[in-house]
Amino acid sequence: MNIESIKNFTTLLAILQKKIDEIKTDLFSKIVINENVPEHLQEKVMVFRGPRGERGDRGEQGEQGLIGEQGPIGLQGEIGPRGYIGERGPQGDIGPIGPTGPIGPQGEPGPAGKDADITVLWQEFTRYKAALQQQLASLGGGGSSRILDMDDVVFNRPNELANNDVLVFDVNQQKFVSLNIVDIINNIKIELEMQYDKLIDEQVSGSTTFTYIGEANPGGVRSNAEWRIKRIAEYANNLTVSVWASNNENFDKIWDDRTTYIYDF
Repeated sequence: MNIESIKNFTTLLAILQKKIDEIKTDLFSKIVINENVPEHLQEKVMVFRGPRGERGDRGEQGEQGLIGEQGPIGLQGEIGPRGYIGERGPQGDIGPIGPTGPIGPQGEPGPAGKDADITVLWQEFTRYKAALQQQLASLGGGGSSRILDMDDVVFNRPNELANNDVLVFDVNQQKFVSLNIVDIINNIKIELEMQYDKLIDEQVSGSTTFTYIGEANPGGVRSNAEWRIKRIAEYANNLTVSVWASNNENFDKIWDDRTTYIYDF
């Protein structure tokens, strides 16, 4: 029962009580005690009086009674059983791949690379030449005193030979042939270069020509960081400058980005 219900009930009781009091007053107004009856019996002997007089005015309504205290809260009911877990919905589609992040800052340039040094190769060749000449000079017998006249040497007239020509054994001819040391060194360099994939790109900017040379292990991909790149700049004053990208010959450059690297000298 809430507070509003209690108020209504209290008001109804007050009205009923007042109505009962009015009925009692009206009833006892019609009763009179006979004066001839002994005093000790007057309380038990009653006679009706004359007709009822007019009703008096209604009295003022009494004050409303106090609201009763609220009753205790009832016990909480038991928790019902847990419902079944629904079936798992289908997996959503894979979202699109996000944009590629920005390229990180370029690292500091490494130390300048070194030019090819053939000093050791030249020293080895000189020792080989000296040892060969010494062995040929020590050969005895009545053979020819001229190397070019021997059967195992391809004949060349002295005036057909150039400075720094040497004898090299040709497997195909099974004889020694004369070759220039410069040609031998160039062949060696070519064989060394053949072990790499090579790309060459020439660009002209004003009066300067830039030639980019990239080398990578066989199967290199242009967009992968697996190239070493050299730039050769030919200026109008006949000055030619060859510099490695980022001042190092590491195989960590991207060929497609060849023009973006630093080439200091």
